[in-house]
Amino acid sequence: MGIFDKIKDFFTVKSKNEKEDMQYKEAQMMEQLRKLSGQYAAAAASQPKPSASLNLTQLNANAVSDDDIKKAAAASTDKDYRKKAENLLSQNEYAADALNARKENYAAENQSGKAELNSLISELKDAAEKDALKRGLARSSIATGRLDKLDGLGVEGIIQLNAKLSERLDGVDKELARLNTELKKALDNLELDKAYDLDATISNLKNERDNAVNDIIKYNNTLIEKENNYGMSYDKYLQDIFKARKENEARYGYSGDKEDNYRERYDAALAFYKSIEPKYARQLIENNPELKGYLGSYYSKLLAAV
Repeated sequence: MGIFDKIKDFFTVKSKNEKEDMQYKEAQMMEQLRKLSGQYAAAAASQPKPSASLNLTQLNANAVSDDDIKKAAAASTDKDYRKKAENLLSQNEYAADALNARKENYAAENQSGKAELNSLISELKDAAEKDALKRGLARSSIATGRLDKLDGLGVEGIIQLNAKLSERLDGVDKELARLNTELKKALDNLELDKAYDLDATISNLKNERDNAVNDIIKYNNTLIEKENNYGMSYDKYLQDIFKARKENEARYGYSGDKEDNYRERYDAALAFYKSIEPKYARQLIENNPELKGYLGSYYSKLLAAV
């Protein structure tokens, strides 16, 4: 049975107009109580409260991807080994230049030796011709033989000089070939070392990243734990405050703005229920379940007043 149906039962002796007027006035009174309750709730909500959170800022791991790690490791390793390769090539070039310079010196020595040999043969032939002429043997077979022999010695000397040059150049070419072989071997070994170091660098960077991420996760977990502990303490704090307030209000009554607001609610309710006969007023109060919630500790006072 609704509140207004109950009212009808209570006021069977009243006229229809009187009942409707009373129902209207009670509805107005209840609306006033709702407004006062809303005003108090809004004012209480606007009051500063302790923060329900520590608002701790967690760290963002921003973990580097495996692909980015590989790119960074490759760039670093390429740079280092490019310098090492350049050093090997530079050393090889320096050594090759020295060997080629030696070949040029050998060729120059060969030319110089030939020139000296030709000059010596020419001097000896001039001396032989003069001697033959002095002896009257200028056109003799003896003179011709001596000259031919000197020409033969010149040719033999040239052959020996060329053979020596060829031997020297062959030796230098062998050294150049050995140098190039050693360079290729060194570059091949460098590539192997580069591949090994690249793998090691990638592994180290991944370990550093994983360790950093784990450290951040551990740090964030400590923040979460602190927040949880604070949250539990905060909830207990609110419970203690609520309990203490209830005990205090039960003992001493309301105070401050709450007292003013509830007193105004009480006055509004009392004004209405005082306007009707006491026996009906008390029955209306007891059959209005909302009233107790709006009046709080003033509810029993209202019952006593009517």
